[in-house]
Amino acid sequence: MKIKLNTFTLVIIALMATAITLQSIVVQTAENSADGAVRVDVRTYPENLPLIVDGIIYTPTQTGPNVFHWEKGSKHTISIIDTTYYTEPGARLVFDKWNTGDRGNQIIVTVAKPVSIIALYNKQYFIETSSPYGNPQGSGWYPEGTRVNVTVQEIVEISPGVRAVFKEWTAGVTPDRASNFVYLFNPVTIKAVWNVEYLLKLTSNAPAGLSGEGWYPAGKIVRIDAQPTIDMGNDTQYRFKGWSIAMGNLVLEKPDNRKQLIPMNGPVELHADYDRYYAVKILSPYGVKGESTMYYKEGSYALVNLDSPIIVNKDTRKIFAGWENGARSNPLKIKIDQPVTLVAEWKTQYKLSIESKLAYVKGDGWYDEGSKATVTAVGEVSSRYGSKYVFNSWQGDVKSTSRTLNITMDSPKHIEAIWNKSYMGTYEGITVFTVIILMFYYVYKKYFIQLAD
Repeated sequence: MKIKLNTFTLVIIALMATAITLQSIVVQTAENSADGAVRVDVRTYPENLPLIVDGIIYTPTQTGPNVFHWEKGSKHTISIIDTTYYTEPGARLVFDKWNTGDRGNQIIVTVAKPVSIIALYNKQYFIETSSPYGNPQGSGWYPEGTRVNVTVQEIVEISPGVRAVFKEWTAGVTPDRASNFVYLFNPVTIKAVWNVEYLLKLTSNAPAGLSGEGWYPAGKIVRIDAQPTIDMGNDTQYRFKGWSIAMGNLVLEKPDNRKQLIPMNGPVELHADYDRYYAVKILSPYGVKGESTMYYKEGSYALVNLDSPIIVNKDTRKIFAGWENGARSNPLKIKIDQPVTLVAEWKTQYKLSIESKLAYVKGDGWYDEGSKATVTAVGEVSSRYGSKYVFNSWQGDVKSTSRTLNITMDSPKHIEAIWNKSYMGTYEGITVFTVIILMFYYVYKKYFIQLAD
């Protein structure tokens, strides 16, 4: 039957085996030799390391420990040659202590009974943590089976706009974490793998409205966008104008497009240029063409024009009178450097219509509400054949016999001029003509006939 052992189980087994071995060799009793000398075994653990006994170097043997038979009560000096032995690349043995509990490099043994003297060495392995960034921690020598924590910074700024972001370790129990750990049963080299990222920075003269800023892996294509219009809520707007490159080796074919695709081949900084617009509000019950609120670019000129007059009905109309700020122009040209509210003022006009069979009246037309209208008619009008028309009176909304009339225009007015026709002139003309004829006949008869006789 095959048994699969995990790393933790192997560690436990190794520690138990070491404990059993050490327990069995701490102090061993041997039989005395035939001549009465006491047997003393001298060795190392692990075996096969040299020792110095009473000034003489004893090299390891293949058959077992160095065996000495010493007189009871005698004293002997035993020492290690070196505290550290490198057995292979990344592996070594390091002196720990003697099985007697002494930790010095040398001990003096007084022979009392058979005994084993053991120089105990620990096996150690080297772990190397390798990384170009992030100050890797954990490199060094550790006893066999040790859990070694290896760490590195997750993010490291390499230069302005360039950083390295931890990706993974090449070995370990948790290789995808910057804080990893390894159980040492052999030399280990562990490397940190990184991604290089570049900063895409977006700035603007407007308070908000950009998307896409951040850190991105090298070579990634990033979509950025600028809000077309930012309404500040105080009759002020920012409207996108275009992108400009503050930093980075790239070209924008159409910088006035608010949406762009940016290749991240290095750090990039783009500036979104916005124009500021102010609202021009027209408050008027009449005459507004199109939108009552329009936005104009800061520093530009707005031409505000109202339709006037506005016909209410055939006898009433509204006339633009001016602006509340005192201006009277229509259209009005203003320079835009802040939000503007224009309040239009209007006046009412009423029509005064005059009806007359003769054209010798005047004063009809449009008049401001409450104003005075003056109308006049001539006294008489002569016509052919000696007849004439004589003004009689005004009739309609205002009645009067006066030829000149002052009317308060508080509403539309309609009046009619009444004329009387007179034939007196015709009779007088006939009489004069008859007298002339008779006189001519008298002269003719008296002088011309006499001359003929």
